[in-house]
Amino acid sequence: MAQAPKNNAADAAKPVDGYFIDCKKVIRPGPFQKIEQLCQERIEDGLVKSGQFLTKDVDSTPIFGPVGDCEVVFARKSDKKGYQGSRIVLTRDNFGHRATGFGGSGVPRSEAIDIVAGSLTVGEYKADSSIQSRANFITDAARIYITERGNVQEYFGLPLEGRKNCSISSNNKSAVAMKADHSVIIGREKVTIFAGLAMAEGSENLTNFAESIRPRVEISTGFSKGTQPAVLGDNLKKAMERAREERQGLLKKIQTIENSLAKLYIALGAHTHVVVAVGAGVATPSADLIANVSPKLPEYGKNTTENCLDMINSEIDRLNSEGIEIMDGGISITSNSIFIGD
Repeated sequence: MAQAPKNNAADAAKPVDGYFIDCKKVIRPGPFQKIEQLCQERIEDGLVKSGQFLTKDVDSTPIFGPVGDCEVVFARKSDKKGYQGSRIVLTRDNFGHRATGFGGSGVPRSEAIDIVAGSLTVGEYKADSSIQSRANFITDAARIYITERGNVQEYFGLPLEGRKNCSISSNNKSAVAMKADHSVIIGREKVTIFAGLAMAEGSENLTNFAESIRPRVEISTGFSKGTQPAVLGDNLKKAMERAREERQGLLKKIQTIENSLAKLYIALGAHTHVVVAVGAGVATPSADLIANVSPKLPEYGKNTTENCLDMINSEIDRLNSEGIEIMDGGISITSNSIFIGD
C-alpha cells in the first residue's frame, strides 16, 4: 500500500480549483486555510496533545479478536496487539464469538460485512486494550451489518416476543441493519421505503427461496406493545366525506319529520266535527283527518324502506373501512402492509 504524503504547513490547506470544502459548505480560501496552516505549525512544533488535530492518539480501545481464518479486517489502528478502533470486517454471518450465526455454523453462502465505530462503548465495564472482543451487537456504539443470510432480529435483540402484528421472522434471510444512538437517512429529493420484490424480468425470491411473500413495513419503538395498521389518508378522507353526507341526509330526514309533525299539529288544532249523540255519544273519526293521513301512508312506507337500505349500506361501509371488503369498490381506511407501533 502506498504511503500517504507527509503534511507540511505550506500544503496543509491547499485549495482545489480555488475552493475548500468545509463541513457544511464550499468556501473560498481565507480563514479556513489559515486555520489549517496554524494547526500544522502547532503539530510540527510539538504543541498538541495526543490525538488533537487528528494526529496519532494513544487511546486505548478493545482489541478485535480472535480473528477468524476466513476474515479480512480493515481497522484504523493495527499493531502487534491486534486491530483497534473503527473497523470493517469482511466475514461470514456471525454476531459475536466464532460459533454464532450461520457462518459460525458452517452454513455455505452466508457472506457478511460488519462496519463498526466504537467497540463496547455503551457497556458498563472497562473497555480498553486489555480486553479482546469480537462483535457485540448490543454494546458497540454504531454498526452497519450486511449479511447474505442470518437472523438480524435476534442478533440486535429486537423485542418481538408477545408483540402483536410482529410475526414475520428474519431467520435465514438476507439483511442490512443499521444501529446507533441516532440513525439518519437523508435524500436530497426523496426517501423511499419499499418492501417487496423487484419489478424485473424473470423471478425473484428470498434468500431462503421463498417466492410467495406478503411484504410489510413496521415502524415501532421498544415501548410498543405491538403494531397497528397505518391509516390511509385518501381513504380516510373519502370515509369522512361519506359520513358527512350521511349526517346531512339524516338531518334532512329529521327536518322532514318535523315539518310533517308541524302540519299534523296544525291540522289537529283546526279540526272540528259534529258529535253524534247516539247511545254513549261516541264521536266518529274525522273525515278531514283521515283524508290528510291516508295519502301519507305509501310515502311513509317508502321512507322506511330507504332508511333500512341506508342502515345496511352504512354497515357495509363500516366493514369495508376495517379492511373487510364485501362489495366491489369498497375501500379500507387502514393499510394491510404498513404497521405503526401502538
